[in-house]
Amino acid sequence: MSTVGPLYRKALAATILMVLLFAVVFGILLPLSDLFGQKRDSVSTLEDRIARYQNILGREEAYRERLVEIEAAPLPGIAYEATSLTAASASLQNDIRQMIGRSGGRIESMQTLPPLQEGPFRKIGVRMSLRTDMKSLVQFLEGLDRHQKLVLADNISMRTSERQNNNRPPEVVIRWDLYGYALMSTLEEAQP
Repeated sequence: MSTVGPLYRKALAATILMVLLFAVVFGILLPLSDLFGQKRDSVSTLEDRIARYQNILGREEAYRERLVEIEAAPLPGIAYEATSLTAASASLQNDIRQMIGRSGGRIESMQTLPPLQEGPFRKIGVRMSLRTDMKSLVQFLEGLDRHQKLVLADNISMRTSERQNNNRPPEVVIRWDLYGYALMSTLEEAQP
């Protein structure tokens, strides 16, 4: 058996020590350092979020006040403003008559529907029967779409007319409910 010289043993011991140090550094310390860095980033992100949430909570009262203002403010232009439900309903009927007149349709019947409460609004409506050709119907619907006030259609029934004339385009009869909205604050101020 050969003996290893002292210099060789020192070099071997130093090499083994270096390998063990590298193993400890790269196997344990660097992964722990990366883990601590990730945790530090996570903590930093969470601290930023907490600061933002505290900022939002600090403005909670201002947000609540703004919400009350928005809820109390009328929606400009989309609701009928009148001194009574009758006047608001008459305005809705007048607008519908004008749009139908411009499109070339004919109203067969129109009946006022009872108003419904919807939040700060009253839903006012008319039940009507309209006789028109398809081109005029499209013009009327486009007019409704462009109309400044919000008007919604419901309970729609459409059929062809029994009275067809070969010289004119085929007519349809439409029965539907058309609704608009009246602002309650305007109505409440006017009515005792």
